[in-house]
Amino acid sequence: MNSDAISLVGTGALSIPDRARAAQEEGLVRAVKHERTYKKCLHCEKQLPMMVRALSKPPFCTPVHEHEYRVHMEVLMIARLREAAVRLQMAAASLEA
Repeated sequence: MNSDAISLVGTGALSIPDRARAAQEEGLVRAVKHERTYKKCLHCEKQLPMMVRALSKPPFCTPVHEHEYRVHMEVLMIARLREAAVRLQMAAASLEA
């Protein structure tokens, strides 16, 4: 796809690539922050009620699920750290040999 396919001919408007180039030349930077909206509990994947979604940030249906999810994530992180430590030890041993 070329820029001719995107440009708006006859309207005097800039094509998408031209707009991006003009914004870059002017030093304009657009930063857009998107807040994630959770529709399901991260632990049990049950549909969250609309009021829970609207009023609370944590994507869990109960505090118990939040705690269990965080414990599970900590166990996974520790396992990954142990794997990385083993790999580093193996790499150091191979360099010494």
